[in-house]
Amino acid sequence: MSTSFFSFTKSSLQEGDRAYEFRTQAEIVNINDPEMLMENIVESKHHKLARSLRSGPSDKDLKPDASTRDLLNKIVGYPPTKTLSSEEQDLVWKFRYYLSSQKEALAKFLKSVNWKQAQESTAALEMLMQWTPMNVEDALELLSPSFTHPRVRKYAISRLRQANDEDLLLYLMQLVQALKYENFEDIKHKVDRDFVAAKSESDTAFSRRDSDVGAVEPVVGLEQHPLGRSVMTASVSSLEEESKARSDTATTEEEILDAMNSSPSAGKTDMSLLALDEEMDLATFLISRACKNPVVANYFFW
Repeated sequence: MSTSFFSFTKSSLQEGDRAYEFRTQAEIVNINDPEMLMENIVESKHHKLARSLRSGPSDKDLKPDASTRDLLNKIVGYPPTKTLSSEEQDLVWKFRYYLSSQKEALAKFLKSVNWKQAQESTAALEMLMQWTPMNVEDALELLSPSFTHPRVRKYAISRLRQANDEDLLLYLMQLVQALKYENFEDIKHKVDRDFVAAKSESDTAFSRRDSDVGAVEPVVGLEQHPLGRSVMTASVSSLEEESKARSDTATTEEEILDAMNSSPSAGKTDMSLLALDEEMDLATFLISRACKNPVVANYFFW
């Protein structure tokens, strides 16, 4: 036993001097707390009361006083790496309708949401559709590992689609780095599903074309009969309508985006824009932009 942990003292007895040892430093004892990793029921109850959906209608009319407004502005000005305390998260949630007109506050609002709660996440997604659209460069924060909800990440991609290729090249490296936070299982499932759907549509189109051609070509002199001329006219009209329908479908996406950009109410995020980009993940977005511009494809490759 080491003498560094002990001190010696002497006491005078009749038999002579006798040394007594005593410990000068206490041993560190580890006590396992079985409730350490369990949910704090007090904090959980407080969170549910603070985020109660019953207070939703009354929250729409809430206006902060001067001190609360200054605190909210301070929270909105936090850097992206700043972690919000539970009190700050509750404050942002309470005045979410007041902050919905500030595009810089969207990231802080999304950070204050507990995405594991179904009702709270649903209410947050509804607020996301009503929020003033954030700047394109600010949308990069929503692709960080702090935001894992697929709808939030797809909202960020919908904002990135508004950027031109020159601006996209400025933060292409950050976008490539953000790919490692994507769910590639969902991406692969979507690619397989789209491939099967496209193949089925192509087979149906070829079968329909073959049936239309077969109905017209085998009959010799069909155009000389009045009924034959009407059949041929109907077949040609059917093919023209099908071609026009495909053309309209191909331009639907561009028309919606143009309407969103030219509409005077474009200050709010439209439900159709989110629905349009619901299936657009980051990998698909980068590949689609690279296929349209060889310069972007070159930088994306390297």
